[in-house]
Amino acid sequence: MKRRALSWLMGAALVLALCACGGNSEKLSAGSTVEAASEDVSGASDAGAPAAETASETADGGTADQVDVSGGEADTAASEGQSKVYADMGLTLNYPAEFVNCKGCFQPYSYGEVSRGINLMQFNYLAMTEEEYWELIGKESLTEEDNKFLQTRLGALQTVVTINKGRGKKEIIEKLEASEDLLERLVEFGKVQDVTFYRIDADRDLDAYAADVGEEYAQEYKKLHDSLIEVLTKAELSVPVVEGSEYIGRKISFETTDVNGTSVKSEDIFAQNKVTMINVWATWCGPCKSELKALGDMHRRYAEKKAAVVGLCVDADESAEECRNLIAENGIDYLNLLPFEGYEGVIPIPCYPVSYFVDSEGTILAPPVKGAPNDIRTYEEIIDELLEAE
Repeated sequence: MKRRALSWLMGAALVLALCACGGNSEKLSAGSTVEAASEDVSGASDAGAPAAETASETADGGTADQVDVSGGEADTAASEGQSKVYADMGLTLNYPAEFVNCKGCFQPYSYGEVSRGINLMQFNYLAMTEEEYWELIGKESLTEEDNKFLQTRLGALQTVVTINKGRGKKEIIEKLEASEDLLERLVEFGKVQDVTFYRIDADRDLDAYAADVGEEYAQEYKKLHDSLIEVLTKAELSVPVVEGSEYIGRKISFETTDVNGTSVKSEDIFAQNKVTMINVWATWCGPCKSELKALGDMHRRYAEKKAAVVGLCVDADESAEECRNLIAENGIDYLNLLPFEGYEGVIPIPCYPVSYFVDSEGTILAPPVKGAPNDIRTYEEIIDELLEAE
């Protein structure tokens, strides 16, 4: 699938950027719309599964566990260059014409928020023609020769990282579990309110790259690399828009039954605690199942703090036995619900798993967490913040 090739590609570039080795994707090209962004690539720290696909069809590669449904935002620039807005990064960039009229493929990819208050975007160059690119993306699976071709043709240009609350480089290293070598390579290029913008130079060995891809591609890579630094330096900056923040203030209300057949009302469930995390999951979703035990442990730890986890298993009506078995196997003692009519309209589901945080009246308090975080503390930090705000 296209998803698999893109996952490998973006995952490889991310490793290059964060290991100091050297979300929304688009290819800027004159007269052609690239749909790569709609073929989701997993985020940098979380992983999940598309709502419309089974787990076996989700992306391989990357460093995340989320199965995403919504994909990224892709657009196409005009041949004379164009201003592009990446709201989830707080960036407005004015691309010169050389980014459009190039022999190779220039591909920005925004992951958006990859850890609490940290957003990440990559700018990559592929030393291949548009025809070669689409031929690879269209393959069901990649051969060893395809992988080698991609590996030699990929040239990471820059990675942009933003971090809020006045935090800096050390927090980025810690939260993204990146190499300490990255500390000196994070170059600050702007601030807006409490958000700091950094870029990471790919620092590619041009002679080695030319040996792999040819002098013409290597020189084009160098030209785009140098120009992109200027583009970022002149960028219009704003506070990144967190995906899902539009749901804050929306009230969740429903009636359904739990997995044991007991009728329940949302107002009765939420009234028992100051903060309730609603974890939407499915029995076929690998990332969903991988976090069940940790969620059960977290639920028990927060009982005295008046915070709780409630599960909504969307296929529990069709896979009731499997759902109950998973609950038992993972020692879960928090409430798990069956899907109710129109649940997708009440609780937006961009991917599986997805988790919402509501108060005692069912009002959404924070943007949802998409996917299964690598660290359960991602959930705990949000719950702690919300409890402190009570």
